[in-house]
Formats: sequence, C-alpha cells, structure tokens
Amino acid sequence: MRLNYETVGPRYFQTMRIPLVDGRDFSDRDDEQTAGAAIINETMAQRFWAGRSALGGRIKLGEGEECLTVVGIAKDGKYRHVNEPPQPFVYLPLLQDYRDSVAPEDAGMQRCTFPARLHRP
Repeated sequence: MRLNYETVGPRYFQTMRIPLVDGRDFSDRDDEQTAGAAIINETMAQRFWAGRSALGGRIKLGEGEECLTVVGIAKDGKYRHVNEPPQPFVYLPLLQDYRDSVAPEDAGMQRCTFPARLHRP
C-alpha cells in the first residue's frame, strides 16, 4: 500500500490547529535515542485497526525499516489537494527521523506483527 507521510516537529499539531483525537503529540523526548514513534490520522486508524484502538499499534514504512509505535491519532485533513477524499496519513517526529531522501509516493506501510499477537484471543 502506498502511503503519504510528513516529518514534523514538536507542537506541530498545536501550531497547525490539527486536533489530536487520542494519544499524545510529539515532544522533545521523541529523538534518536528513543523508540520509533508515529502519529496517524483517523482514516488510517479506522482502516487498519477497525473496532480497536490504534494506540500502541506498530507499523513500519517499508522493508528494512524499524517498527514504529502509534502514540497519537490526529483528525483527518487535506494533505495534497482540497478536494481529495480521506486517505491514510502518518506523521513522523522530526527529532527522531528526518527523511529527506524518500518521496512520499515511494513509502509503503506494513503492520508489524509478533508471534504473541498472532495468537491473541
């Protein structure tokens, strides 16, 4: 699946007046020394975690990438065009992972799975 994403700094959501509907914003603590974090939008949460909370869910943006933990869910927005339909979107913390060499249209997304989760009742 192709996926759009943006790398943003702490307080981006407050500055842009994008409400977080669940979880937390990125902070100065989300840096290279901490586990990978991601904030996703409502459409992505509903599509991949239907009927469950996406908080704590784990994703990776492509082969060879580390798993990122979903720490927040942002309200859907318009990302590329005013008349676009809702689409999955991921925000990455700037202090943790600056990606200047990957174009958004080249990113892919996979859910990280672990054996313990495969057998959950």
